[in-house]
Amino acid sequence: MTDYYNLIDKRTEYTIKKMEDKADDLNRRLDLIEKEKPDEWFKIDDIDSYYTQRMDLLQKQVELYQDALKDTSDMTDEQIQNIVDSLNEATLSLKQAQIDNLKDQTDLQSKQYDAIVYRINLWKDEIQDAIDAIEDAYEDEIKPIQDVSDELERQGKLEDLLAAKKAAQREKERVFREGIGWVTKVRP
Repeated sequence: MTDYYNLIDKRTEYTIKKMEDKADDLNRRLDLIEKEKPDEWFKIDDIDSYYTQRMDLLQKQVELYQDALKDTSDMTDEQIQNIVDSLNEATLSLKQAQIDNLKDQTDLQSKQYDAIVYRINLWKDEIQDAIDAIEDAYEDEIKPIQDVSDELERQGKLEDLLAAKKAAQREKERVFREGIGWVTKVRP
């Protein structure tokens, strides 16, 4: 009977060793992916690609530990607890990768938005400078014309006043009255 228990123990150890080897392989692959992660993202597709690979490997780890927990009849409590702990760790890592993916995408989109707003403001300033230059040039051309126009208008008013004065003088005549002297009389 001890040979049977030894055989079961060896089979369990082999199964656990095989699972640990697969987990180690997945961890090595995760480390390689992590080393390739850039310090700064430039495209959403790059973020998606990185996190898709990472989450796929983490999902495989979760499935590996879940499969190992399907048949725990020959495992010790410590072995089961180690697998459960590893499953919890892999699950948390998977959820954290999903959060990091969204955070990195949000950060990149925010940077892209800020860059677009900055560029638009530069263009707006350039356009406003061009408009100001056009307005200044327009005013420089209009000013002498406006001065001439104002002078012509002033001359027109003076001519109107002169004509009114002449008309008023034609309607009046100077008459000498005794005791008063020269007076202006309006013609009927």
